[in-house]
Formats: sequence, structure tokens, C-alpha cells
Amino acid sequence: IYDENHFVTVVNYIFLLLTSGKHEQAMTMLGKYDQLYGKNEYMLALKAMLYALNGDKENALNLFPEGHSYNYFIYAALQMNDKALDYLDKLLSSQWLNAEVSRYIELNTNPLLENLRSDPRFQETLAKHKEMYEENLKKYDDIDI
Repeated sequence: IYDENHFVTVVNYIFLLLTSGKHEQAMTMLGKYDQLYGKNEYMLALKAMLYALNGDKENALNLFPEGHSYNYFIYAALQMNDKALDYLDKLLSSQWLNAEVSRYIELNTNPLLENLRSDPRFQETLAKHKEMYEENLKKYDDIDI
């Protein structure tokens, strides 16, 4: 359910629009919520992602907040695969891997990561998260945490 008054819902909806290729709608939503929520790190990261997906490397790199979890998507959209994989590796080896949270489904299906999938480093990361996903399925049945 989309709730325009709930920040996380708004962020996830805009992210979904971007990953679905609905850039015009995402731009409209970003404009609307930029006024409501200001220039916080999520709105900046989503705007940077939009620039990256539209091929505007300069604005994308100037906008995104350092250390944000969306940065690997931005690098991937800009075809900066080494940076995307390095950043993804940092995230996975720190916060995500230590939390035992599988990103298998996201890594395996998100269209923004398509150009990374053939890289052996990405395949290694995907394999780790598939293993974590399968372990979580055994522990928690159908809940992926």
C-alpha cells in the first residue's frame, strides 16, 4: 500500500519507479517529495540514481551522498563496474553480511545490476547470498531475513 505520508514508502516507491524504467514518474515524485522531506540523503541518492540512469554522470556523481547504500546502483547505472563492485563488497562485508541478511533476491533480479552479473566478483557475492538465503529458509521457513 502506497502512503504518501510515510517516508519509507515514498523512498521505496521512487526506487521501484527507477528500477522499472519509469523515470518521468520518478522525477515527478522526487520533485514532490523533495519539497516535503528536503534534501536528505535518500532523496539525494534517488535523484543521483535518476541522473545516472539518464546518462548524466557529472550530476549523478556530484549529488550522491558518500557512504549511502544506493551508491552501488548509481555506479552500476554509470557503467562504473569496478567502483560498483568495490562498493557492494564493502557493504556486504560490513553491515549486510554481519547482519545475516540475504540480498540474494535483490542481487539476482534487480535490473539495475544487469551489467554486473557476468563479473566473477559479483557471482561470488551472489553465491554467498544465495547460501545465506537458503540457510534462512531452513531456519525460518518462508521468511527471508
